Amino acid sequence: MIKDDPNYSLYEEGNHLYLNLIDPKWELSALRTNHIIEHAIHFIDRQIIRRPVLVHCDQGQSRSTMVAMTYLANKDIITRESYAAAVIEFIKRYPDFKPGNGVKAYCQNNWEFLSSILKRTK
Repeated sequence: MIKDDPNYSLYEEGNHLYLNLIDPKWELSALRTNHIIEHAIHFIDRQIIRRPVLVHCDQGQSRSTMVAMTYLANKDIITRESYAAAVIEFIKRYPDFKPGNGVKAYCQNNWEFLSSILKRTK
């Protein structure tokens, strides 16, 4: 898949959403990642009304759990106050959350955006 492909960052087909996210040692680019996460949060919000939603990645510790934590914060199930506070609450629900350096730095520096995705679009 090439970067000019409209499905390079994400691809939605029916009740499936595929995200092209990596967890590098450096912070994920907000310019690229905000759009992907925003789409994922809206997708989950639309789908969860009709069926359970499975969010997964390779190890279930960083990328998918970041999306799940972001969704829970957007629904006020866990705090939106700060990334650090949200992590504390999220780990009580999912102790295997171990964000990699790229995901952690991205979340820390973009938590205001991430935790208010659904609030901005209603």
